[in-house]
Amino acid sequence: MSKHAYLLIAHNKFEQLSLLISLLDDYRNDIFILIDKKSKLTDEIKSSLFKSAKNSYIQIYHDKDISWGDYSQIKAEMELFKAANEHGTYSYYHLLSGQDLPIQNQNYIHTFFDKHPNKIFLTIVPFETFKKIK
Repeated sequence: MSKHAYLLIAHNKFEQLSLLISLLDDYRNDIFILIDKKSKLTDEIKSSLFKSAKNSYIQIYHDKDISWGDYSQIKAEMELFKAANEHGTYSYYHLLSGQDLPIQNQNYIHTFFDKHPNKIFLTIVPFETFKKIK
């Protein structure tokens, strides 16, 4: 069985984040969430996020000041990768915003990745595309 780590960076819209967590909640997934330190995260909201996941391991961090498009965002991503790596071994890592939602269910997602073991799925834009923009 392959295990997946979902790495989420969020700053607001906690109801949507809760929905995302419930859609990712699966015994084959662990969820790591970094919530921007500037957000209005209360203990009540944090508790509701934990309740959103009944089958997954979930860990929430709320100690990083993140600015979109800034190096702090890359540092936050690296912190999540580090936390996941320290927790366990995963076949795949999924980096998402707290405002993303999957368009397929977990069975479909896991079946897809099980059919494509050891493959990396990244989109790289050719340099020629940037030349056309100018």
